[in-house]
Amino acid sequence: MKLISLGLSGPIDDVRAKLQQDCNLFQREGYQIVVDQQQAGRYTFLNCSILEGEISFRNYERIKNLIKLYAAQILADLVVSREEKNVLRRMIRFGYDYFSPEEQEQVLSKTLNILGEENPEVTDYHLPIRRSRVFSKILDYLDFHNELVLDGFIRFRLKDYGQILNRAVEKAVDDYMSDIEYQEFVRVLRYFVNMQEPRTGEVHVVVDRSANISIFDSEGETLSESDGERFVANSSDDANGQDLLMSALITIVPCVIIFHFSDRMKNMDLVNTVKDVFDDRVIVCEGCHICNAEAGQLEVLVKNSLSN
Repeated sequence: MKLISLGLSGPIDDVRAKLQQDCNLFQREGYQIVVDQQQAGRYTFLNCSILEGEISFRNYERIKNLIKLYAAQILADLVVSREEKNVLRRMIRFGYDYFSPEEQEQVLSKTLNILGEENPEVTDYHLPIRRSRVFSKILDYLDFHNELVLDGFIRFRLKDYGQILNRAVEKAVDDYMSDIEYQEFVRVLRYFVNMQEPRTGEVHVVVDRSANISIFDSEGETLSESDGERFVANSSDDANGQDLLMSALITIVPCVIIFHFSDRMKNMDLVNTVKDVFDDRVIVCEGCHICNAEAGQLEVLVKNSLSN
């Protein structure tokens, strides 16, 4: 007596083994349930059947419902561990066909990273939640059907799940385009820096306890912006702070840039951007007298340290 039939594409050995293992649990009740397979086109159907014997209708329904529960768990794991990547690849291939194959693979990689993050602000992406939603949908379907073809089920019955994946792809594409824009930004600035003659040898970029950034020359003198005012930026002001620091450094084009207490920065992207533009000219100090300066004594300690 057939209990359930599952149509799968791709490797099925692990699925069959897990399903048979669950079916073997009923041997202690005296019921023997076997899993055989049958080929139909590109699909392999796994059929769970209870061998002929005396069984009441109530026990038959109970066993069938438990087998469906086990099958839903196995298929949910299969969807999120194997089929999900194939779904994402199709989404990217057809939705973003203007990307080259290499670019599509980069977007796929970013999407998988997004789905792998435990971001508390986007709980839909969390693996246990995705799996739980897939499991519920499969179990609901099997409540009314004894046969399920997984490819068709994913395509037509998991719309909500597909929307979650699509949002992750869109986020990955946005991140990828931002990366491209950033790389172009860095390329242009690096070209400009390399074309200029250095105006000073060594500068020290110091971050105080309030995350304010100051620039000093090798003598401990405060460097100024083009308008003559003392250069100060706050690293917590992402856009303005980055623009001011980068503008000042590009103006003076130093041979060496030494960051002190960079871990006080609210936005570490500032340091990374300077590294990307100035390359091996950048040194991040791991600890010195300047790094231990209190905010009120900053200029005095810097000048004393550098003049010694």
